[in-house]
Amino acid sequence: RRITTAYGRRALPPGGGGLALELARTADVLEYVRGEVRRLEHEVDEACRAYEAPIEGVVLERVDRLTAAPV
Repeated sequence: RRITTAYGRRALPPGGGGLALELARTADVLEYVRGEVRRLEHEVDEACRAYEAPIEGVVLERVDRLTAAPV
């Protein structure tokens, strides 16, 4: 979704509305953007929680280097 689609949602023909119409349009766009920010914050929170658990794995040693080869 883009802001332009939110703006076009209530777009009325130009003229005749004056300042009140422009304020209503601006409020509509701000409401849309505020909702998108909340959604993105939720997604970021969920993504960060995925990294809170301990990381498990196996450590492998390279044997192709002289320093790693057994003596």
